[in-house]
Amino acid sequence: MIGKPIVSRFLRLKGHFCLKNAIRPDLHTAWRLRTELPWFVKDSPVAQRYLDLLGPLAWDQLPERNLQRNWGQTTIPYTSFIAAYLVKLNEGKNSLGDLRLYLTENPELT
Repeated sequence: MIGKPIVSRFLRLKGHFCLKNAIRPDLHTAWRLRTELPWFVKDSPVAQRYLDLLGPLAWDQLPERNLQRNWGQTTIPYTSFIAAYLVKLNEGKNSLGDLRLYLTENPELT
């Protein structure tokens, strides 16, 4: 396991998608309303690739785990965990440490 959880970085993505008439929409909504995305998302090929990969999925249909329960470590939502592994597979990373390095090299995703 790595020192800093990589999956928690995806929680911060939610705050970057501020559309005109909505506050913090999910990735599916951002994917549908691409013309209203912030400039740094529109200009980033990496962000667009992630949006194409993750946007078509119906994230609101996934069951959510109990985030209030003490699991002995930081509780991570299923959606963040799934998104991290989809990106890991898509980028061909062998470990979460490799994924963490990739995300730190692409600061527009944090």
